[in-house]
Amino acid sequence: MDFILDITFLEAWVGQKPWWVVWQVIRYGGWVPFLLVFIWGGWRLWLSHIRKKFITSIQYVLLAIDVPRYNQQGPKAVEQLFAHLYGMKEKKDWVKRYFRGYIQSGISLELISIEGYIQFLIRCPVESRDLVEAAVYACYPDAEITETDDYTKNAPEKFPDEDYQLWGSELTLYNKEAYPIRTYPNFEDPTARERFKDPM
Repeated sequence: MDFILDITFLEAWVGQKPWWVVWQVIRYGGWVPFLLVFIWGGWRLWLSHIRKKFITSIQYVLLAIDVPRYNQQGPKAVEQLFAHLYGMKEKKDWVKRYFRGYIQSGISLELISIEGYIQFLIRCPVESRDLVEAAVYACYPDAEITETDDYTKNAPEKFPDEDYQLWGSELTLYNKEAYPIRTYPNFEDPTARERFKDPM
């Protein structure tokens, strides 16, 4: 015996009473998925709003680092500098993260050349300035640290430009995690009589 489902009766019945069917769906919990989607979307919009507000409230300072030309520190000092800067990482509770929009602020280590003059710069939040300066002085005691103006203020906002050219690239890691600078002996020249450290 074959069972054949005849839905013509159901179609006719729904066609006559569509609002009653909608009411029955709502009555027996059909609104729950819509409510969950609405709550999730509202939560995501809230997080986006408060995080954007928090990010725009961060004030940054740009520090110029001048290391003596005949620096005796090797690349191992840079590795120690990164270890010191890791002290900026903060662990905030859920109230600060989800109701105040806190996210971990970062720093930028930049190497620039303006009219042939090479300069090391560190861009960091104002409240982390003391930590950054202490980390630099710990690894490079003879370094000079001065606050400088943002060199990107004179750059145009849109490219291509008549006076400036821009080229960009994106690098991806071969492995999942970043590795520390462990190959610093490779920076030394084994044939040299005196051990000269690369100032870069």
